[in-house]
Amino acid sequence: MKQLDFTLSLIDKLSRPLKQAQSSVTGFAEKSKAAFMQIGGGVLALAGTGMAIRGALSPAIEMYDALNDAASKGIDDQALKAVQRDALRFSTTYGASAVEFVQSTESINSAIAGLTGNELPKVTKVANTLAFALKSTAAETAEFMGQMFGNFSADAERLGKVQFAEQLAGKMVYMRKVFGTEMGTIKDLMEGARGVGTNYGVGLDEQLAVLGQLNRTLGTEASSAYEGFMTGAVEGAKKLGLSFTDATGKMLSMPEMLIKLQGKYGKSLEGNLKAQAELDAAFGDSSAVVKHLYGNVALLQRNITELGGSDGLKRTQEMATKLVKPWDRFVQILKAIQTVIGLTLIPVLYPVLNRLADMGQTFARWMQLFPNIARVIGYAAMALLGFAAVGAVANIVMGVSKFIMMGWKGVWKLLTAVTKIDTAWTWLNTKAKLAWANVMKSLRGILLALRMQAIMTGTAIN
Repeated sequence: MKQLDFTLSLIDKLSRPLKQAQSSVTGFAEKSKAAFMQIGGGVLALAGTGMAIRGALSPAIEMYDALNDAASKGIDDQALKAVQRDALRFSTTYGASAVEFVQSTESINSAIAGLTGNELPKVTKVANTLAFALKSTAAETAEFMGQMFGNFSADAERLGKVQFAEQLAGKMVYMRKVFGTEMGTIKDLMEGARGVGTNYGVGLDEQLAVLGQLNRTLGTEASSAYEGFMTGAVEGAKKLGLSFTDATGKMLSMPEMLIKLQGKYGKSLEGNLKAQAELDAAFGDSSAVVKHLYGNVALLQRNITELGGSDGLKRTQEMATKLVKPWDRFVQILKAIQTVIGLTLIPVLYPVLNRLADMGQTFARWMQLFPNIARVIGYAAMALLGFAAVGAVANIVMGVSKFIMMGWKGVWKLLTAVTKIDTAWTWLNTKAKLAWANVMKSLRGILLALRMQAIMTGTAIN
């Protein structure tokens, strides 16, 4: 009995500190877990708030940065205000990016020389509308317009840069509809011709009509063939007994040249081998220009007339309107609203952010000037992180212990079940032995009775 009391006392003394330690670790783990959850919730809420603010102000920030970039390139502030207004209107009308509209101002201003602060916003609007109508980019349109303004600077000065840009946009839309030519193709054709038409006094409308029609049959060779023909046209006409110049010595238009040739060879060259041979001898390889345009004088003249029509941006806007996607337009309207609201907040928000940044910069400079303070702050930060690490380790330990206990619970249940089965078997075995003993007692009495009966029977017989 004393030995049993000693054992129980020993177990109690050993288990009580362990239980207290376990309770302390468990409590610390639970508290640290709650603290981590609170910290995590706060961080997520703060990050979510920051992302929400950033997302709400993002369109305005992009617009603000684009305007500042343009201003840094020397573009006038008044011009940028007009560009910003037109950009938002353009985006809500066609569902295109207002920021890209503003960004295109730089490339347009550098591509077209001499634009005033009043002309730049208007030409930017024309270029972006044309780019949208032809599914091109504002940068490509600016490059193309720069080339056209350079080649036809006299027309641009005569008409005014804005009106010339509007007419140029309408001509490009017509070229796309009638000849299916992209703006890049037209640019390459004009470059390939090396300005020969302009050198001989040929207008833009005629050059576009001729090159567009030749491009259908001659492809990339159209510009070189046109250059060769224009260079040798006057001398070639002399070989045929004709004159391709007027009384002032100016070269005739392409339809007028073709009409003179038709007066000599008839309305068609088909089957007229003599005429074709004479044309080859007079113009060389560039006679292909005459052969491909010979029977299409009326069509050529009509295209020149149509290209010369002046309707401002109407033709370009009509084509652009057909390409508008309602969903894109709806998205851009929402962005425009965000931009307008955000631009009113940025002048208030940015000074605050700059003030905070200045404070951070000052603090960083102090850390450089006073390394001991920086060291103390570092130690404090490491201590705080270390304490947080202890809490994290405690949670890990408790998690691992719970995981292990889950495994042991299964084993314990199995052992308990085996023990219960053994107990039941022992009980059944005991009961069976008792029953057997009772049976044997009953049999002993019966056997004794039988023995007595046998003795008595034997005595009687004797």
